[in-house]
Amino acid sequence: MSTMISEGKDEYDIKKQREIVGIFSFTGQRKMERKLGIKSDSIKRLIKEVGYYQKELETQRAKMSTMISEGKDEYDIKKQREIVEESETMVPDTINRLLNSVRDLELFMEENADLESSPKWAAAISVLADARALNKPSEA
Repeated sequence: MSTMISEGKDEYDIKKQREIVGIFSFTGQRKMERKLGIKSDSIKRLIKEVGYYQKELETQRAKMSTMISEGKDEYDIKKQREIVEESETMVPDTINRLLNSVRDLELFMEENADLESSPKWAAAISVLADARALNKPSEA
C-alpha cells in the first residue's frame, strides 16, 4: 500500500510540474505580448511627436515671417531664426527614431509570429500602417 501512495504522489507531482511549465510558457507569451504592446505604443507616441514638431515648425516659421514683415528688431529675428533652425532639426531626428522603432517592431513580429492571434498583433499592424503612411511623400 505504501508504494501506491508514493506512486499517486509522484503522478500528482508530475501533473503539478506540467501545470507549472504551462504557466511559465503562458507567462512567456504574456511577456512577448506586453513587449509587442510597448513597441506599438512607442511608435504611436513617435507618430504624435512628428506631427507636433511639424506643427511647431510651421508656427515658428509663421512667427518669424510676421516679425520680418513687421520690421522687428534684428536681434529678435535672429533669435527666432535660431528657434526655427532648432525646430527643423527635431523633425528629421524624430522621423529617424520612428523608422528605427518601425524596423524594431517588424523584426520583433517576424521573430514572434506565434503572437498573431493576439489582439495586440492587429493593433501593431495598424500602427505600422500609420507609420508607413506618415513616411510616404505627400502627393500634391
